[in-house]
Amino acid sequence: MTNSIQDKKSNNDTKTKPQFEILVADDDYNTVDVFSEYLELMGHKVIAKAYDGKQAFELYKNTLPDFVFLDMMMPEYDGFYALERIKKHNSDSHVIAITADLTKDIEEKLEKMGIDAIIYKPFDMDSIISVMEKVYQKSHTETHKLS
Repeated sequence: MTNSIQDKKSNNDTKTKPQFEILVADDDYNTVDVFSEYLELMGHKVIAKAYDGKQAFELYKNTLPDFVFLDMMMPEYDGFYALERIKKHNSDSHVIAITADLTKDIEEKLEKMGIDAIIYKPFDMDSIISVMEKVYQKSHTETHKLS
């Protein structure tokens, strides 16, 4: 990927929001389609769609998206499989978990694995953009603190 998230912000001098490249991973094809359509309507570009954790990781390596929306409960290769490998490949990656599991154990496991945010099903579509913007702002603020 040629631009980092910070580059996108600095290349965007107007007050419009930056466009992000996104990978969406869920075993439900309809969910992937609806999710992708919504993100594109909001001005973002879905550059990859995956239907299991193994495919999500392979597509991540090949496309290096700004954000990954990752369903955690998928058959065979789940979201945990993908999250572990994505974070090993790039610890600065931005991965947002999508899950219906509200247990504290899952939340703690995701946090230990380096998840950037968790969206619980069922969710309001507007929360997707809100969470993504919060992750972006947090990473942008942390980068400037280091400078």
